[in-house]
Amino acid sequence: AATDGARVVVNQVYVVPPNSGLLLSEGDLQLTPRIETGGLHLPIDAFFTSLALDRTVHAVGVLLTGTGSDGAQGIRAIKAAGGITFAQDASAEYRSMPDAAIATGCVDFVLPPESIARELIRIAQELQSTNEELRTINEDMTVRNLETARLNDDLTNLLNSVEIPILILGRDSRLRRFTRAAGKVLRLTASDVGR
Repeated sequence: AATDGARVVVNQVYVVPPNSGLLLSEGDLQLTPRIETGGLHLPIDAFFTSLALDRTVHAVGVLLTGTGSDGAQGIRAIKAAGGITFAQDASAEYRSMPDAAIATGCVDFVLPPESIARELIRIAQELQSTNEELRTINEDMTVRNLETARLNDDLTNLLNSVEIPILILGRDSRLRRFTRAAGKVLRLTASDVGR
């Protein structure tokens, strides 16, 4: 069963205790008293909405068989946050919940449960691969930034040590740097950089 304040961990199923609701806040589960809105208890909408707020583009909502329309507004919240949404197809024994979600126009995948599972695995693998690529790019960019900073320091030291007027212009012919001697001869100030 889900417990209040529990940190969400992978490969764990959380069952909401009777007469309770469940929210997600900063990666922790929050049990709430049963809340009824207009006489309706909509725990899936409440959870999915909190999931969208907490995980934003990383939120994934899966709505399976069930009666009523609980979950439709939560699916809308997940999609608005940039997350991914699933609903069970016509294989659902009770179709009103998935159909209500589908009717919002915010469901990315309408599939039978087995295909939902396969698609979730595919997405997880794709995200892992993308994360590895981004990690490599980030490492490369860190090295390049360090090299650029070192070259910038070398150029600054060189310009500060020479006694001849030198102007460095960008490709757009705007002034990027100048030596002290160039500043004296041409009466340049720091505000002239970029002109």
